[in-house]
Amino acid sequence: MPVVNISRKLSAASAAPLAALRKTIERYDGVQFDFSRFEGADVDGCQHLRLVLKSLARAGKSVSVTNPDSILASVSAQTTAGDALRDQSPWLLKIELMRILGRPSEFEEVAVDYAVTYDVSPPSWPDDPVAVTRRNGSRSAPTDACVAKDDVIAPADELLSRIRIHAARYRPLIVDLSRARRMDFVSASQFVKLLTELGRTHKDIEIRGANEMISTLLVMMGLGDVARITPRR
Repeated sequence: MPVVNISRKLSAASAAPLAALRKTIERYDGVQFDFSRFEGADVDGCQHLRLVLKSLARAGKSVSVTNPDSILASVSAQTTAGDALRDQSPWLLKIELMRILGRPSEFEEVAVDYAVTYDVSPPSWPDDPVAVTRRNGSRSAPTDACVAKDDVIAPADELLSRIRIHAARYRPLIVDLSRARRMDFVSASQFVKLLTELGRTHKDIEIRGANEMISTLLVMMGLGDVARITPRR
C-alpha cells in the first residue's frame, strides 16, 4: 500500500495535484496518508482533500492515516460550534477523518456539533466502514454509546440533544457517564425526563459508567424504573 506524504499547505491550488494523486492511487487496493510534515489547509484545501478521501471510500479502497495531529488541529481551528457563517468544508473533512481514524465516539460528537451549528441532520457512522488503522497501528474498538464529554451541569442542552439524536440511530440506547464527576439536580431532572420519554419506544436503555453519587441521584429520581444503571467500576 503506497504512502503519500501530505507536506504542504492545501488550498485552491491543490485541486489539480490532489485529483492527479487520486487517479494514481486508484490502481492500488489502498493508501496511507502521512501528515507528519503537514503545514495546514484553508477552506478550499479542506474541500479538495475531503473529495479525494470520499472518492477513495466510494471506490472501496482501504485508507489509513498516520500522524494526524496536525491535520486535526488545522480543521479544528476552523470548526467553531454555533458559528454558521463559516464554510462547512472543514467540518465535513473533520467528520471524514474521524471515520478514517476509526473513532466513532468523536465522530458522533463532531457530527452533532455540525448538525446543531448548521441546523441539518447529522451524518451517520457507516454500518461497515472501510478498514482503517490508527496512528499507532492498532484497531480502535467500536462503540455505540453516547458519551457525556464532562460534568453534566445545567444547561445540559448539548448532551440532551446528542442523546435524542443518538436514540434515533441506535438500539439499545447506551449513555456513557464515565467522564462525568457530578450532575446537578436541574440537569438530572431533564436527563430523567428525556430518558423516560425515550423509554416509551426504547425498551432497552443503559446508563453506563456513572459514579456512585450520580448513580444514587438517578435512582432516587426514578430512572431505575426506565433504564439499567451500570455503575462505574
